[in-house]
Amino acid sequence: METIEGMVKIYPDSQNIFYNPRGKFARDIFVILFEAFSEYLNKNDLTYAEPFSATGVKGFRLAKEGHGFSRFILNDINQHAVDSIYRGIRENNLNGFEVYNLDVFTFLDNLKNRGRVHALDVDPFGSAAPYIQPSLRSVKDGGLVAFTFTDTPVLGTVHNDALIKRYHIKSSKVSFLRELQARIAASLVILEGSIINIATVPVFAHVYEHYVRVYFQVKASPSLSLELVKQFGYIYSSDCGYISLEELANCPYCGGKMSASGPIYLGALFSKELLKIAVNNSTACKPCNKLLKTALQEIDLPYYYELRMLAKVMKEKVPQTQKIVNLLNMFGYESSPTSFSY
Repeated sequence: METIEGMVKIYPDSQNIFYNPRGKFARDIFVILFEAFSEYLNKNDLTYAEPFSATGVKGFRLAKEGHGFSRFILNDINQHAVDSIYRGIRENNLNGFEVYNLDVFTFLDNLKNRGRVHALDVDPFGSAAPYIQPSLRSVKDGGLVAFTFTDTPVLGTVHNDALIKRYHIKSSKVSFLRELQARIAASLVILEGSIINIATVPVFAHVYEHYVRVYFQVKASPSLSLELVKQFGYIYSSDCGYISLEELANCPYCGGKMSASGPIYLGALFSKELLKIAVNNSTACKPCNKLLKTALQEIDLPYYYELRMLAKVMKEKVPQTQKIVNLLNMFGYESSPTSFSY
């Protein structure tokens, strides 16, 4: 069965070759950001790799629609997927591809032993947690790595014991859920990197439907890794919607108990330099451009207020976001829309 996505043809079939058409938006963002990264580095001969290729759609689209990459290393443990990838390479007239049929850890270890790659995308089913350290070891100093986490019920604090066990974080339900999910994922990657003296600097994150995507620049710097870990802390919130970085037993507005989420990374999630390039390169995709532009303008505050929830508490109509932002800025408060609420 031939399927067209973007500018490429792919060949998913019934042989357990995973392809989710609803993930196209994430792949649109992926192409834009990886291309922007090559411009950020001012290089056009970069190597890209992925351990979970399935149909190969990401690598194909990056080769066909993006710029800056000349070598593509794809892998899948499913032989049917590998056959599909080879067919896609032929049908799309692609060059510079290598395809492997290895288990993930062997593939990543081979990348490390062969000199590492400039960019890596790790997109498993479920959590990326087991693959973080071998993935980081496979990326060159200064390179880019993106992780997908699809265990959103755990990241969404539905299964708190699993959250503690897998991500070493405790949390209750919060109104800024999507950003919390991104920060939980980012926190784990930062901590896993710090164990092996690799700094993983977040450059972009977004949450959509069933997945969390977080992008990092990898740097071989123990001191920078320590600086990232020092930016961990707690976010406190109450049932009425009040949020604080200050430890409080009770909410100063409703008097209710304040619940803590953490320890969690509280630093910046976005590279403004990278996003400027991505915004300029994303005009052909209006939803992508809107998301990236909002992230570019977003202030570096580790939570957001959900206006729908506040309006419900105050028994008022939901106001326009930009109107509230303008009023807050007019009264001297730093404010912006957030890319995590839509």
